[in-house]
Formats: sequence, C-alpha cells, structure tokens
Amino acid sequence: MSAHHAEGGRRPRSSINAVSALASQQSRLEVPDTGSLRGDLLAAPQVLRETFLGPLGLVCLRTAVEAKIYPELFGQAIADLRRMEGLGDTEIQRRAVQRGELAEEATSPLMLKTVIGPLILRYLSTQVDELPDFEAAFDHDAAPLVDFVWTGAAPRTGGAAGENA
Repeated sequence: MSAHHAEGGRRPRSSINAVSALASQQSRLEVPDTGSLRGDLLAAPQVLRETFLGPLGLVCLRTAVEAKIYPELFGQAIADLRRMEGLGDTEIQRRAVQRGELAEEATSPLMLKTVIGPLILRYLSTQVDELPDFEAAFDHDAAPLVDFVWTGAAPRTGGAAGENA
C-alpha cells in the first residue's frame, strides 16, 4: 500500500496546497538585481534559503518526489513551481546579457540549477543535529558553486573570466 493510501489521501492534497502556496510566494520573491551576474548568482541561494529551506519548502521537495509517482495528482502544482523557478533564472540571465556580461548563446536553463541543486542535496543529506552547522556555512558553501558557474559562463575577452566582475 502506498503512503498516499495509508494516510487516507490527506497528504497529497495538503502537499498540493503547500506547493501552490510556495509557487505563489515564489512569484513575489525575486532575486535582487545586484548589478552583476556573479552578484545575482550569489543572491539566489539567499532566496533559496528564505523560501525552500523552511517547512513549506520541505513539503515542496517531498511533493516533487511524489509527483514522479502520482503525476496526475501533482503535475500542475509542480509545473507551476518549476515555471516560477525558471522565471528567476531567466531574469538573472536576461540582465547579464543586457549588461554585456553573458553572451546570448551562453545562457542555459541549468545555470541557476547548478548553483541551487548541490545546496538542496546537501541540505537533504544533512542530519538534523547538524543543520545549525549547515546554515552557518551556507554562504561559504554557495560561493564556490557560484564561482564555478560564473567562471564558466563569463565571456572570454582576452582577460581572465574573473576580471569581468
């Protein structure tokens, strides 16, 4: 018997509602325009921390897994959430292209996911008693991921990619 059936169908409905609530909240939470691609990429994990690493975000992460099993129940809620996530990534890259920091052909739907994904994975694999250490090291852990993406995406103009900051 699945968890869905064992709980009398309550969890999926509440999970769908939580995902919808987070998607509507996400549409109001935008990555701030810091004036640089690197700055925007550094700001994105802060939005992640504020949005996804709380109780509502955990419901959304769990729901994303359940959506693989019950796409008919969760498909639209997850699609709405993914659309909101994609808008932030698109906006960061659009601004970078406008500032001349990023060539149009260098944009990728995976840019922000490359920064955020490892942070989510580390969060999920961190023991509860170690969460304070995770939170204390969050900015330190995010910076190398941002630099990895930023260095790979920065245009090559004769200088080192890091000179484009």
